Amino acid sequence: MLGKDNSSGHHCTQCNLMSSEWSLPNHAVGNQWTISALMEAAEEFVHQGSKKAVHSIIEPPHYPDIEPKFYIIPILHIQMGMVNKAFFTFTDWVDDYVENIPQPELDARHNVFVQQQLCESQMEERDQFLFTKYVEVVELRSEIKELKAALKSPAVAPKSDECQSIQLEIEEIYANILSFEDEEENWKQKVRSSKDQLRERKMYLQQLKKECPINAQSVDKMIQDCLKHFNIHPKVYHGGDFNGVCSHRLMLCANDLFDVL
Repeated sequence: MLGKDNSSGHHCTQCNLMSSEWSLPNHAVGNQWTISALMEAAEEFVHQGSKKAVHSIIEPPHYPDIEPKFYIIPILHIQMGMVNKAFFTFTDWVDDYVENIPQPELDARHNVFVQQQLCESQMEERDQFLFTKYVEVVELRSEIKELKAALKSPAVAPKSDECQSIQLEIEEIYANILSFEDEEENWKQKVRSSKDQLRERKMYLQQLKKECPINAQSVDKMIQDCLKHFNIHPKVYHGGDFNGVCSHRLMLCANDLFDVL
């Protein structure tokens, strides 16, 4: 709504600070955004002719009469951000100082995570494409049915210009349908390739884990088992984070959870 598409995790909604700045304790407040400043940044983004956002801005604000200071950040998202940041900072500390996970394995974990996100994103895009094209194909087939009915009409003489025009239109529609099928196959191959890469990265990660001492990663497994005991699943939400429900559960039963650990 502020024109900061896909930048919510990087830039403050109220000022021009980046996450590397506003995430620091006791940081100084940045320059506060105004509607006029947002509009100027959006115009600059358009005029520069590149895809690089201007202070996170890529388009004009959706509501040009509402100043950013009147936007209310969802409390649930604040809770999710706090819980996820605290928990995954803790697990990173476990990996580095308790289990001493080797750097190659940490890199392999990251590569698996990145590939998982890519697969999920591609599958979402594919599903959206297939749904859109399915609707279009249904409409095109309906047009073909109407055109074929017109060909059988006594008003359309065989081999007349009108008849040939209708037949040509039918052929063009069939060609469009075939092009959709080609695009669908391309999407299937793209997703299949991503899944193959994900499988390879998972196999490589498993191989690295087998080479570790038998007691390695026992803490991580204990944490995961404990979370499951409280019905908390860290990867139920896209991106690998806790969703709102699991964040709330973790905050409610934090003391009990750490007692179990």
